Amino acid sequence: MIRRLLRCGYRTGGLLLTLLVAAAACSPYPPPPESRIDPVTDVIHGVEFIDDYRWLEEQDAPETRAWIAAQNEYAETIVGESPLRDRIRERIRELIDIPNVGDTRHAGDYEYFTMRRAGEEAPVIYRRAAPEDEDAEEPSLDEEYEVVLDPVDFDPAYRTLLSIVDFTPDGDIMMYSVRLGGSDELEIRFRDVETGEDLPDRLPRALYGGLDFDDDGTGFYYTHRDRHVGPRIRHHVLGTDASEDTTLWGEEYGPTAFIGMNRVADDRYRIFSAQHGWARSDYFIQDHREGGEIRPMVSDVPAHFNVRFREDRLYIRTDWQAPMYRLMVADPANPELEHWTELIPESEHLFEGYGFIDEKIYATYLENVSNRIRVFEMDGTPAGEIAVADHLSASIRGDGEDGEAVLSLRGHLLPTTEYELDLESGDREILEPSEIPFDPSGMVVEQLWYTSADGTRAPMYVVHQEGIELDGSHPTLLNGYGGFNVAIKPSFSTTAAVWVEMGGV
Repeated sequence: MIRRLLRCGYRTGGLLLTLLVAAAACSPYPPPPESRIDPVTDVIHGVEFIDDYRWLEEQDAPETRAWIAAQNEYAETIVGESPLRDRIRERIRELIDIPNVGDTRHAGDYEYFTMRRAGEEAPVIYRRAAPEDEDAEEPSLDEEYEVVLDPVDFDPAYRTLLSIVDFTPDGDIMMYSVRLGGSDELEIRFRDVETGEDLPDRLPRALYGGLDFDDDGTGFYYTHRDRHVGPRIRHHVLGTDASEDTTLWGEEYGPTAFIGMNRVADDRYRIFSAQHGWARSDYFIQDHREGGEIRPMVSDVPAHFNVRFREDRLYIRTDWQAPMYRLMVADPANPELEHWTELIPESEHLFEGYGFIDEKIYATYLENVSNRIRVFEMDGTPAGEIAVADHLSASIRGDGEDGEAVLSLRGHLLPTTEYELDLESGDREILEPSEIPFDPSGMVVEQLWYTSADGTRAPMYVVHQEGIELDGSHPTLLNGYGGFNVAIKPSFSTTAAVWVEMGGV
């Protein structure tokens, strides 16, 4: 660096600041655009945090848009167009421009689904007459279907995503969401699928969840989360003004809480949840059919809980007195914590989730960043394991046929692939091979361990071509994450795939 500064006419003496300014002056690139500093101080648990760029959170503000435009323009002066960039762009397009047909949803006399053909920017919502044969073929990319909603009619630039949310029980009205530019906020609309016209009812752009038509289709439930006031669970009657919506629950919670409601057993029970940041969660239950009060299952306990209902029993996955999680069970008639019993005890590996298939419990664990699937009888007795190779993420679900399941696997060199699994023999065959044009031949995945500053052993995956010496001379794409109790598990990345194909690490 000193020699380079001398070539620019600077002396070696002086302060470090002088060297830095001189280095900037020698840069072959112009200086980046200036970013306004406007400090905002938050005090959390007595600790001050200063955010100099809080103003950038106003993403639609003219100043923010101008800042983004200036940054993009500057980046183009650095990167610029080149044959290499064209090559990378084209290869990524090959990997991501894969046609897709979404799952079908039966409503009324039709099946609804999304489809995106190769070259299309966003999926279109279609429908077809519901097949009489339960074993009928899934919708095909080669066939033409009736268009229900096309995002190009909303935004020719394809920055708007449309998604099916729910249907009334008779299938006459479709609830759908409109998402602009990938934002968290949604607009909720309602379409009469016979006339093709939207109803006057509409939820304005905001944060929503738990959207669900009621049993007679005359209204719907929803959770509205206001960043300033807090979340509320409400019920809206179609044809009425939103100001008349009934608030069912949540008025005691502020903006840092996330709440939800799950209606189970044909709406006999309503299970309410409140998540307090990432510190703890509370659960409540109501015997709605009997007009019962909302009763606490667990509240103000410093732990995490997830409650599911199945055949008159409540199943609770929790890290209460079990940091690696366990499965407990309760009777809805006596749902309080003191009445819970342990079904599957904590193990040395993280208990991620579970499902019910053919009167057995299939539990997914995370062991050294690889998934393992263990099987238990309904009384918690161990009943075997589903074989899964190392360095893969895995999930399992029933496929509607006794003795069979769908096993989904993905990894750094394996795009998501689904297998039909014989639960008795363990035999499996690919349901539908991945259409992503990627060949992992000549590439390897290694798992390494390193020790962090506090002595914790942390895992790291390294993906590269065979024969490469990891001596620090190869361009490396490094990615790390930590927070929100989220683990970065093995998964396929088109960006990483292109990088490794080109000789990177």
